[in-house]
Amino acid sequence: MNRKSGAIGVGKIVVLYLKEPREKLWGALLETGIAGVWFRGLELNSFEDYAHQEAGKKEPLVQPNTLFVPYLRVEKIVADEDSGSLPSLSSRFRQVTGLKAGPHLLKGK
Repeated sequence: MNRKSGAIGVGKIVVLYLKEPREKLWGALLETGIAGVWFRGLELNSFEDYAHQEAGKKEPLVQPNTLFVPYLRVEKIVADEDSGSLPSLSSRFRQVTGLKAGPHLLKGK
């Protein structure tokens, strides 16, 4: 399949918007299939706690999980990219921890 650069694909850091119940997840897209997506990440509202935890090398309280999300729950998938002067969550993670988000999220997989 010929993909344009910047296309959302496997390995890309994304924000998943889910419905029923409404949730937002941040992490790495692992696989897509006919029924849904495999994803490794965490709830968006835990992002800052996770970044600061990883920066301080503290006891892990917040950890990414690997999960399957059926397409019936997926509202949209948004690439985690800088937007003008607003940094992406991946950029924010790197600012706080000094680590690249993708390899770090996938290390415990």
